[in-house]
Amino acid sequence: ILTSTVFCESLDLKFLPVRTDKPVPKTKLLDLMQEIKDIRLRIPVRIGDIVKANILGLGVNLIAARSTKSQ
Repeated sequence: ILTSTVFCESLDLKFLPVRTDKPVPKTKLLDLMQEIKDIRLRIPVRIGDIVKANILGLGVNLIAARSTKSQ
């Protein structure tokens, strides 16, 4: 399981904690981090919402680990 944060624009948080919903191969961790760093959220999300589906074609979703509110 990979845990990280994504940047939020115009939300109550500057960074939203996220995680994968399934384990990922260790050989893909750096590629996943590279993909995650480019994600920018502009809408409110609830815990468990999919932030990015099927990331890198691995059959793994990136999900929100916390809810946000719009300002």
